[in-house]
Amino acid sequence: MISALNAIRRNDPERGLAQAREVLDENSTNPSDLLLLGRMSVLARKLGDADRPLKRALELAPGSPDAWLSYIQLLALTNRKDQAAKLVVEAGKRLSAELGPVVQARAYELLGDQTAAGKAYQIALDRQPNSPGVLCPAAEFFARTYQNDKAIPILERCVDPVFAAADPLRAWARRTLASCLMSTRNHAARTRAFKLLEINRREQPESIEDLRAQAILTSMDPGKCAETIRLFSELETRRGLDPREEILLIEQLDRMGLWDQGEPRLQKLVAADPSDPGVLAQYVDRLIRRQRIEDAARWLGVLEKREPAALRTIVLKAHLAQARGDAAGAREMLNRFITSTQEETVKLTIASELEAAGDLAGAEALYRRHVAQATQAERVFPLADFLARQDRVPEAMDLLKKAWVRCPPELVAYAALSLYDAPSIKREEREQVGAWVAESARELPANLTSRSS
Repeated sequence: MISALNAIRRNDPERGLAQAREVLDENSTNPSDLLLLGRMSVLARKLGDADRPLKRALELAPGSPDAWLSYIQLLALTNRKDQAAKLVVEAGKRLSAELGPVVQARAYELLGDQTAAGKAYQIALDRQPNSPGVLCPAAEFFARTYQNDKAIPILERCVDPVFAAADPLRAWARRTLASCLMSTRNHAARTRAFKLLEINRREQPESIEDLRAQAILTSMDPGKCAETIRLFSELETRRGLDPREEILLIEQLDRMGLWDQGEPRLQKLVAADPSDPGVLAQYVDRLIRRQRIEDAARWLGVLEKREPAALRTIVLKAHLAQARGDAAGAREMLNRFITSTQEETVKLTIASELEAAGDLAGAEALYRRHVAQATQAERVFPLADFLARQDRVPEAMDLLKKAWVRCPPELVAYAALSLYDAPSIKREEREQVGAWVAESARELPANLTSRSS
């Protein structure tokens, strides 16, 4: 079976499936064999071949979560979402009260319904608050969907020494918690993230998972490019890199000015799977930055066929228009796209892109709307940053003074640093920034406090 899987991964699906069928009988009464055959067909993108074994596996093993999830996934992949949704409801009825909500949550994820998935995970947590089989997938889901306020308490419980957990689960929880902490702007949280990984690497120095986590988390620190390259190079030597890891390594090589090493890697990724939108977007972005306009336009056309309405496609089209000297066209694309979305994170991205394209009024309107519609005080920071970039120091200072009362001090100090070297900043304003940083010194990275000295 290993040779069959390797053939599929090397883009030789016919050979891989032929080898699999030498071992696995499509007419088998063993649900495990049928599940494996169906999953390999999905992996090989032979979705029509997967239907019969996966459906039969579910008939033979209606108590198996894997059987339900595998067939629901196939239905989703083949645009039979109505049928899949009915099957999710059926799974909740047929499976036990303990298994049902978790399986339903994972199934809703496969269908792209994150709201329903979150509700199902919460039901599972309420029913089994001490079950690793619930805690792990729930925490993983909330972390993956950037709901750290829900993920972190679950993970903190799992890493607590008083919680009865097997060593592998505790190590996984430390890795996942470290990732959540690194996504914050809080220096103390980021420092703890690396300490959690240090515990794992001390207990299991040969762990590939912890080496990978350390490489990914280190890549989030712009000042650690060389260390990140070293870690990913070690990971590549030990087990190779997947596309996401390869992209992160390429980004670090680019930051270090080593594009001659990064571009061949990116070209190889694109050649291996030209339908992968993430890889294509990375490649187009790099081509535009290097003014290889015609190459960028050609690959952007491929991306647009794959994801015509995706945010990254629209942003890259705007970048290409700017590279061609058509700033007005770029602004028009971005303003047209903003009317089609309600997502606040998307609107902030568009605001930043409008600013880069010279539409300062449009960008400011989006930043102010973001603040006006907010319930969290921290939402003021993108607007403060924008005002600082426009050298509108008094307005930015006024926002930050109000934020100082309501927000964590280190976040205000971090935002205030963008004002420190503003052309029109007055002496008393610079002193105020310095005071904020000094008061928050324990919560800020050394490189930030040194900047204000």
